[in-house]
Amino acid sequence: MKNSADEALDPDDDLKASNELIKLKLEHGMQLHDISVLSPEMENQWLNQIYNFERQHRDAPRVKLYDFIGRPTFLKLDSMTGSQVKKELKRLLFLLEEKDIVLDCCCKYKDSVIYQFLTEELFEHEMDSFSMAGMMHHFIYEEFHPNHDFDLRRYAKYFIDIIFNEKWNEQWSKHSLAESIFFCGKEHTRASISSIILTFQEAHTNLKVERSNIENVTFDLNSNTGIVEVLLVYKAYTAQGATKKMKGMSRIYFSRSYDWWSICGFKFPGFGD
Repeated sequence: MKNSADEALDPDDDLKASNELIKLKLEHGMQLHDISVLSPEMENQWLNQIYNFERQHRDAPRVKLYDFIGRPTFLKLDSMTGSQVKKELKRLLFLLEEKDIVLDCCCKYKDSVIYQFLTEELFEHEMDSFSMAGMMHHFIYEEFHPNHDFDLRRYAKYFIDIIFNEKWNEQWSKHSLAESIFFCGKEHTRASISSIILTFQEAHTNLKVERSNIENVTFDLNSNTGIVEVLLVYKAYTAQGATKKMKGMSRIYFSRSYDWWSICGFKFPGFGD
C-alpha cells in the first residue's frame, strides 16, 4: 500500500506541471517542438524568462524616446556647422547605445539628415519603457522614411538572381509578385508565372549571369508604379549542348500597395521572345 509520500510528485513531474501552467499563461502561444529537447529545469528557466518578458511588456507604459534616454540637451541643427553636426550626432548615438537603443540605416545619408530625424522625429516617437539584460531597441530610418530607389533596386536584383542563379521558389511569389503580372503581352496569375519561370529554368542545364547592371530606376508615388531597367548579359546552356549568349535591356515593373512594392511585369532578353 502506497503512503502519501509515495503518491507525491517527484521533482521532474512537479517541474513539468509548472511548465504546462506557464505555457497556459503565455500570451503569444508556444511552439512545443522548439523546446522538446530541453530538460524540465532548462525549460522552466526559459519559460519563466518569456513569461517575465511578456508581463513587463504588458505592464510597462509607453513613453517618448527622449524621456526614456533622460532628456539630454542637444543643439538645434540650424545653429551648427557641418563638423559640429557630425560631433553632436556621434554623441547622441552614443547616448542611445548606453540605453540599449540602436538607430540603423540601410543606406548612407548626410549627417544633417540623420541628426534632424533623430532630434525632431525619433525623440518624439513613443516606445515601450522597459528593458531586460541583453535586449536592444532597434529603429530603422527607412521604416520612417522609405527609400524607394533602394527598395526597387534590391527587389530587382533578387528577382534576377532567383530566376537565373537559383531554383524558383513558388512560395517567394506570394510575397514578391502582384496578383496580376504582365508578361509577353498577356496578364498572368502568380501560379501561371511560376510555371513559366520553372519551365524556362528546366529547359536549361545552366544559366550564368555575366553582367547585371541597373541602368535606371524610376517611380511615381502618385500612380504607385515603378520601373527598373537592367542591362543583362547571361549565357544559357541547353541539354543538347547548345550555348546562347543573351544581352539586352531588361525591365522589371512594380506596383505599390500598402507601402510595399510588388513585381507586376517583366521582360528579359531570350526569355519569352
